Formats: sequence, C-alpha cells, structure tokens
Amino acid sequence: MRAWTLGAMRPASRLDLFIPKWDMREVHRLRVDAPRDRVMAAVSEVTWGEARVARLLPLLIRNRLPGGEPIIDTFGGLAGALDKQADEFVFGAIDPLTDDAPTVKGLTAVDYRSFAEPGHAKIAFNFRYDRGVLSTETRIAVTDGRSRLKFRVYWALIRFGSGLTRLSMLYAIRRRVLRGG
Repeated sequence: MRAWTLGAMRPASRLDLFIPKWDMREVHRLRVDAPRDRVMAAVSEVTWGEARVARLLPLLIRNRLPGGEPIIDTFGGLAGALDKQADEFVFGAIDPLTDDAPTVKGLTAVDYRSFAEPGHAKIAFNFRYDRGVLSTETRIAVTDGRSRLKFRVYWALIRFGSGLTRLSMLYAIRRRVLRGG
C-alpha cells in the first residue's frame, strides 16, 4: 500500500519507489528547527566521528568506520544515491546473505528496482526532512522465503543496535545544523 501526500501525485517517501513492500522496517525521527537546505547539507556532510554511538557499536563486531568520512560516503555518497531530492536522499544496497560475497552498492535506480535474484536482501534507507522533522527510514525486502527466515533471525539480533546507530546519526546531524556547520 502506498501513502501519497495530499494534493500531489508524489509518494509520501521516495522509498516507495524502491521498496514499496517490505519485510522489515524501522523509522526514527528527530525535530530539527532549521531551513531545509541547511539540514540536508548537514546530512551530506556529517561524519561517523560526529555520530559517536554509531561509530562505537560496530567495534563490537570488529568493524571500524572511518571517523572523518561523511556517513553517506559509506553508501556511495550523493553520487551513489538511488534518488536525490531537495528534501530526501535514498540509498540502497543488495546483500547476498552469504559470508563469502560482498554487499552490492552503487547500482542505478533501474537496476536496483528490477533486482529479484533469490538469496538476497534489498536494503534501502533514506534521510528525509519534512516540516521541521528529520527522519531516517530503513526498509528491507528479501527476495525469497528461505532467505526471509534467515534475515529475520539476523534482524532480531541487530535491530536494537541498528536503531541506536540511526538515532546517533540523526542527533549528529542536528548538532551540526545547530552549530551552523
């Protein structure tokens, strides 16, 4: 089911264009009273070093994130975004759900939408600014039933940490906006 904004033929979120139906979903919101351009600039510039909790959690699984690198660069930067609007950036990746194959990033929007090979999880997330609220939503659509069960177990294990990571990113963006950087 799609949610459309009133009076416009535009999806409520650009994520609807990439994962209209999902298996798992998580949404976090934070009030940020500032002009849209300043907020979205902070989204593109905020670094892992500014998102302290987001940077610490991966250390538990021996995964280091570069402190000085903008967060979105980890996902291909604005050039690698599936969709860029003045109020929303959408990023995506395809995880092969195996230990021996890398996550696929940098797909075009068309290739991402059409991907349906079994044994994969399509992951998309956004940063969106609407009427003073900055949000990030993550959606995961798994391409087959067997993989769906496998991913649900994984999601149950990481969901809490994933949520903390997303909240840490939102607070880092707001801090950057409020200090004028």
